[in-house]
Amino acid sequence: MVGKGGYLTAGAAARRLGLSVKTLRVYERYGLLTPDRTASGWRHYGPRDMARAADIARLRDLGLSLAEVGDLLSGDIEARKELLGRHACRIEGRIRRLAASRCAVDDFRREITQYSAANARKVAINLPWPWADEVLEVGVLPRLTFLTGPLGSGKTRLAKCLAESLPGGQFLSLDRMSRQGRSYRERLLDDPELADLCRAALDTLETRGAARSPALTALVAALVDQGDGPLVVDMVEEGLDAATQAVLVSLIRHDLPRERPFILMTRSSAILALEKMESGEAVIYCPANHGRPIIVTPDRGLRGYESVADCLATPEV
Repeated sequence: MVGKGGYLTAGAAARRLGLSVKTLRVYERYGLLTPDRTASGWRHYGPRDMARAADIARLRDLGLSLAEVGDLLSGDIEARKELLGRHACRIEGRIRRLAASRCAVDDFRREITQYSAANARKVAINLPWPWADEVLEVGVLPRLTFLTGPLGSGKTRLAKCLAESLPGGQFLSLDRMSRQGRSYRERLLDDPELADLCRAALDTLETRGAARSPALTALVAALVDQGDGPLVVDMVEEGLDAATQAVLVSLIRHDLPRERPFILMTRSSAILALEKMESGEAVIYCPANHGRPIIVTPDRGLRGYESVADCLATPEV
């Protein structure tokens, strides 16, 4: 209620300030606020009381204690500057501690994600026809797996099976230059973030010697798109020259986010350069005449190495 001279009762003053009556009493108890009283002893708050109460509330919102608020309101200019300087240092310290805590939380989240992803990537699938439902055990799916084999070995059928069997798996067929290509071009128009990622990757490839082409654009758009599961790519080298193939594999290996695994089907020695394979990468080899697929360790002399090397060809062939 507003009294004479614009004075407010405690309840009206609290409502206007967005505080509680109890808070106004606390300000008064600490000597920060001394409202006048009516003849009957009721507190009433004038314009100066309201302005001071608003200042107190604002300083409290900054994190100052009631004692510090009292010192600030009663001190001289230099004392006020010194007090606020100390408080600013405390805030900066809290910011640093919070930033460190945030980094620690992010580290834990990454560890949990990596642990979950590693367990989710444990691969044991029932092979499709013509392998009569045999089981292919890959173990933990590496970030980069190459799938190869001679013509007619069934590798395309296996690639599709992997994409269908793995959680969140996607199969990028040779239609990426036509039907799927149109889909990705539409997505690039509708998704500015994806378009920026694609453009940056293409610029990087071009500076490293790649030849920009519709085939490369369609492929890169799929590679930089952050899907939930593995991306299985049919014949990566399709439509790409030798230099482009080489720098593309380097980009996949070293520049793309490491959370998403890729399974690259190829018969190109520029894509699958056995001597350049890195630790943790894998090769799945489909033998001729629909022999059972095997996991090949890229070490000369071990089982399957020579068969893989023999089925690869340079891009010019």
